[in-house]
Parts: sequence; C-alpha cells; structure tokens
Amino acid sequence: ALAGLACFAEVVTIALSFWLSCVVCAQLVPGFQAPPLRLGVIICVLMVASIIERGDYGSGILLDRGVRPWSLAAALLQTVGVVLFLVSLSQAGHWTSFEKPLLSTGLTGVNVSTLAVWTSVFLILSYPALLTTRMLVRELSATLAYPRRVIVVGPHETCANMLKDAWPRSSRSMRILG
Repeated sequence: ALAGLACFAEVVTIALSFWLSCVVCAQLVPGFQAPPLRLGVIICVLMVASIIERGDYGSGILLDRGVRPWSLAAALLQTVGVVLFLVSLSQAGHWTSFEKPLLSTGLTGVNVSTLAVWTSVFLILSYPALLTTRMLVRELSATLAYPRRVIVVGPHETCANMLKDAWPRSSRSMRILG
C-alpha cells in the first residue's frame, strides 16, 4: 500500500510537471506547439518503470524515508534519453532519405529545436518537484507504518556490546529494544 501511494504521488507529479513545462514553454517560445498527451503518458510510464527498476519503492527505502536524489536524477535522465531516442527514430527517415520514418512522425508533433527547449524546461521543473513530492510522501507514509522492533535477549555483557554496535546502524524503520 505504501509503494502504491508513493508511485501514485510521483505519477501525478510527473504529469503536472509535463503540463507545467508545456505552459512555461508556451510563454517563453513564440508559437510553441505543446507535445501531444501520448508523449506525456510515455514519459510517466518510463519514469515509474525506471524508478521501480532502481528499487526506490522497496519497503526498506520507504520506511527509512530514503529520498535517494541520485537515483531519481538517473531515472529522470534515463527517461528523457529514451524519449529523445524514440523521437530521433521517428525523425530518422527524414534525416537519411525521402522514405517514411521508422516510427510515426506524430510521436511529438513538434520540431526538434522546440522539443529541445521543452525537454530542458521539463528537466528543470520536474526534478525539484519530484524531490519535494518524494520527501513529503516518504514522511507521511513512514508515519503510517509500524517500525520493525528488534529485541535482544541474552547475557548482559554480550547484549550490551551488540546494542552498542547496532545502535548507530539502526534506521528510522527499526526500533531496538534492550
């Protein structure tokens, strides 16, 4: 349930970032034609798949409130790279010959330079938005979960040494009971 909540919040954030980047580009670039909705859907699906691939929706990370900004940046760049690769494939036929392109040219519906501006704006807007969403959702979801409890039983001296070693390594999702 916690992973579903985190995934849903990040999908909404990506969709809002897609929409907001189109609005910002419409203000910055005269005659800007926004990419079609299917490109936004492709971005959302690829982004969530990339985050899942990195294990960011695992229970240990969610309960420890781990934000992992490097993983989020890598997922975002990987997603944008794949989308740009698909766009370049859709334009490949126009660049190399007069034949039809490999994919439908309607994938983006915008020219390459406009797409480059939009991609930059999308990256600039979506990364801080995703980080903020991730921090908020991780804090809220961690309060909903019960922490794991570790109980140490045994001779006092052995237990004291074990607790002294384990205490600095304990996480927010784990409570050590002596």
